Amino acid sequence: MAFIAGISELVGGILFTVGILTVVGAFLIVVTMLVAIFTVHWRYGYWITETVNGF
Repeated sequence: MAFIAGISELVGGILFTVGILTVVGAFLIVVTMLVAIFTVHWRYGYWITETVNGF
């Protein structure tokens, strides 16, 4: 899963930076961030202000 997220951000960032298929690039970046929000931040909160697993 992390590999797919990394590739999605890399390809989306390259497309967005170069200006080719910016809609597709932005979509890839947004989808990656939404998955992060709903899988991690939804459970632990958006800001890590409490000690969770040593952080």
